[in-house]
Amino acid sequence: MHNNKLYASGIAVWHDGHEGWRAKVTFDDFGHCDRGSIHGHIATKYADELSYSVDTIKQDAEKLGIIFYSIPDFAPTVFYPGDGEWPEYLPPNNWREILRQEAKRIGFYCIY
Repeated sequence: MHNNKLYASGIAVWHDGHEGWRAKVTFDDFGHCDRGSIHGHIATKYADELSYSVDTIKQDAEKLGIIFYSIPDFAPTVFYPGDGEWPEYLPPNNWREILRQEAKRIGFYCIY
C-alpha cells in the first residue's frame, strides 16, 4: 500500500426502490496503476432513512482509516450513481433536494 493511507473522495448513495437507501465508499491508496496499489469499497445494506446509511458508511470508513479528501475548492462529495439516470438506480422524485440536505448535514459537497 502506498503511503499507508486510504483515501475516498465521497459517498455514493442510492435508493433501490424496494428495500431503501444504500451508501458506498470507494477508496484507493493513490498508487493508481502501480503494482501493489489498493482499491476497494465498502457499502451499506438497506435503511429506511438516507441519514442512517450515510452515517453508518462514513463512521465505518473512518474506523477503517479511510480519509475523506477534498479537491481544491470542494469538500468530499455526496452523489447519486449515474446522476439519477441509470435504470438500475432510479431515484425518488425529490432526490436532488434530499442529497443537498444530506451533504450539508455532514459537511460534504453536493454536485446537484
